[in-house]
Amino acid sequence: MVFVFYGILFYLGMVLQRRFLSGTYLRKVAEDSQKLVHVVESFFFIIPPLRHVGLLKEGGLWFRVQPERWYHRWLKQLGLATEITISDADFDKKFFLSLDHRFALDSTNVNDEFIALLKELFALPVASLHATPQRIWCVIKPIDATKHDGYFEKHYDLLARIAKASEALAKDIQPAAESEGTRVAAFAFIGGHAGLLTSGILGAASSYFDSIDILDLSEWLIRGFLVALVLTPLWLAAVMRFLRGSSWISWVLMDFVICGMLGIYASSLVVTREINTHYQQSTEMHTATVMQKSCTLKCKGRPRKTRSHSLETDAECRPESRQYFLDEKKQQSRSCRKKAYYSYEVKITPFGQTGAYDFAVEEPLFDTLSLGAKVRVPVHQGSLGVEWVDTEEIQPQED
Repeated sequence: MVFVFYGILFYLGMVLQRRFLSGTYLRKVAEDSQKLVHVVESFFFIIPPLRHVGLLKEGGLWFRVQPERWYHRWLKQLGLATEITISDADFDKKFFLSLDHRFALDSTNVNDEFIALLKELFALPVASLHATPQRIWCVIKPIDATKHDGYFEKHYDLLARIAKASEALAKDIQPAAESEGTRVAAFAFIGGHAGLLTSGILGAASSYFDSIDILDLSEWLIRGFLVALVLTPLWLAAVMRFLRGSSWISWVLMDFVICGMLGIYASSLVVTREINTHYQQSTEMHTATVMQKSCTLKCKGRPRKTRSHSLETDAECRPESRQYFLDEKKQQSRSCRKKAYYSYEVKITPFGQTGAYDFAVEEPLFDTLSLGAKVRVPVHQGSLGVEWVDTEEIQPQED
């Protein structure tokens, strides 16, 4: 189940990325038309109106052109984007031209016609230009997004000419050379994300069924978060160290956002819990009084389907009352006749820094305890400063 969950998350992430990078969200203007359009209406002046116009095509490059911003310099330094520099210094300064990481283009072969068409397109209110071998489209700036459809004929004409010019450039494209070690590192990181998420989920599941109980959950969650806060940049540094500038880095970072960050935090919680409980500093004995006893009859007739019947009073949870209730339910319910068992819970008065506390017990101890009885509660101070209790150590106080 863990790997199925991880696989679904990764698949959804890839679908979303491919949808926006490949332009599959664009729809035909008419059934027999090559023109594409996508319109986003304004939302309470928070989101401005947007319009994407494009064309279907066959062949050409994967590329993206947009006005160069300050953050593009950071993307280039981090190896998350590679800009194609051409001989036109004015164009290089104003625009950011990038290709798919899997390919390399000899910039000296970028012809003047292609550059002139890009400049003409961006002379219009265009925010960005995108192209794949199947589609080419541009994003219109909000100021012109609400214009009538005929207003965009010039955009469609320029897109068609740019698509034709890019087909000539496609002949100069070559697969980027990447070592086998880069591929191995990428799969190692993706596998690491899966392993971290899996270990975190399995660790959380196992801790749910053991007898160790953290008394201050918020303190434990904060410590786990601090550990994750230290590990996350170290993990990212390792990703950048091995994959910077490669075609795999966008996929690995996407996988990191979807699963890796969650896996690091979940695993950090498991690790801090284990360290805190296994390397305790001290133990303090407290005395508490039994406030309430309750039991629950659970009937399991079919796999993954359990019916519960709660008994909240001490009288209902006495052995003879429990047996009478069980016999009655077996007569009424087929699931209780197949498999039925009781779970037991005791609630005690506050002790130390803890409020009223309830915990699960086994049947012998449950029947031994009575309302008002005193119990001894060993509270352990963990090595990370988080107090915890082993419910199996809670025993009746001897007179």
